[in-house]
Amino acid sequence: MRRCSVCLLSEQAPGIAFDRNGVCSYCRQGRPFRPAGEGPLLEMLEAARGRGGRFDCLVPVSGGRDSAYALLKVVRDYGLRALAVNYRNPFTDPLALRNIRRMVDRLGVPLETFALPPGRHQGTLRLLLMAWLRHRSPALVPVICSACHTMWWPILRIAKRHRIPCIVTGRNPYEETSFKRVMLGVAADEDVRNVYLKNLKGILGRVLGNLSYLNIDCLPTLAVGHLFGSPFALGSRMMARGIASIDLFFHVPWDEKQVLARIERELGWRRPGAGDTWRYDCLVSRLRDAMYLSTLGMTEHDDMLSRMVRDGLITRKEALRRLDEENRVDRGTVARVLGRVGLGHMLNELAGPAP
Repeated sequence: MRRCSVCLLSEQAPGIAFDRNGVCSYCRQGRPFRPAGEGPLLEMLEAARGRGGRFDCLVPVSGGRDSAYALLKVVRDYGLRALAVNYRNPFTDPLALRNIRRMVDRLGVPLETFALPPGRHQGTLRLLLMAWLRHRSPALVPVICSACHTMWWPILRIAKRHRIPCIVTGRNPYEETSFKRVMLGVAADEDVRNVYLKNLKGILGRVLGNLSYLNIDCLPTLAVGHLFGSPFALGSRMMARGIASIDLFFHVPWDEKQVLARIERELGWRRPGAGDTWRYDCLVSRLRDAMYLSTLGMTEHDDMLSRMVRDGLITRKEALRRLDEENRVDRGTVARVLGRVGLGHMLNELAGPAP
């Protein structure tokens, strides 16, 4: 299998092309990421300090590494009064829940949680999975996470209720997956602030080719998920007037080793026993990996590690070693997710036969 001579992307990546030196089009068109700097970040945080009620900022936490670090930074390094907020995702890894409890206890930060109505998340996932299985489009794999995409609505409601002037997230610039955009007809290097509407257009076009997605039982979740799927979505922008949205790692450098070292040392954060630490907190991410592998032969790990190689955060040799580990199908986790939505019989079809 041919791979780019610079990054890890192979000939299986959507829309890829190689030049005479074996360099892929993603590398040639991509721009190195440069953080905006801590100065502008501090200005925004200072503008929020003491402006609201009991809290200066809200930090959404999932139990994963980057949101844990964001909470640590705003409390320990910047001295802000933070409120941690968590969506009670029925597919959260139990270790992530323990990590959340440890981090808020160590930092002395209040935690507020919210959830969808009982069974809504599981039911939506089941219906969307069944729709996807009728026509296995890799471009529509992210749609199975529509229930999680609704969470900016309650997060903004909590911020307004507490009169919190800013939301600080641990969103990682290296997880802005390029190949997912390309499959929807969007440029791989499109600015994240412009991606929302362009992605939505591409998704709608493909959904109309498989009307199973338009099930009446999941339409409300799909609608809210697209209106509030990110801070840049239309609903979020309208509702967030007066509330600053700050992505920590778009201002300060993201250093994976430093992130892990600090949260483990200062928060008692624990990494999963096997596999990588990226998105381990949601069990459905392993199902998505299996869906991408079965249709594309690659996952989001190929894209993220390739971005890290291009920006000099990791060597190509180390990235290839990690990719071999991170792209192994986690049949046990996939089986757990499918079992919870009554589709356990589809394990071999989604994750491949047992070795």
